[in-house]
Amino acid sequence: MAESTLQVRAVTSRAWIPVRNATVVVTQDDGSGAQQLLALRTTDRSGLAEQLTVQAPPREESTSPNAGEEPFSEAAVTVDAAGYYRIRVNGVQLFAQVLTEQIMMLLPESEDPYLREEEEQVFITPQAL
Repeated sequence: MAESTLQVRAVTSRAWIPVRNATVVVTQDDGSGAQQLLALRTTDRSGLAEQLTVQAPPREESTSPNAGEEPFSEAAVTVDAAGYYRIRVNGVQLFAQVLTEQIMMLLPESEDPYLREEEEQVFITPQAL
């Protein structure tokens, strides 16, 4: 295995204003279907959470067609902040020796107080490599 780096940025959905003190939870499937906690972080005044290093398949596996496993690791990122709807992005793809920046666009509760679920879920489907 090799290492990948994940950077999470929390911003307001329309204005791209950084969301400070948002809670960032990063999990990964442990192979049995259960979620393993990889990190618990808080965003700074720039809306950034401290970078996280995650294991990923070797870079060579992503440079040529392979009938085996996917050439990347996947993680789920959840961000929760006071005054905003929680958002969860599943299937964040992490490649070896690559910095992945996951932008989390939070919707203020005041903009849509009745129409939203408690948590918005986004699913990223694996790309055909």
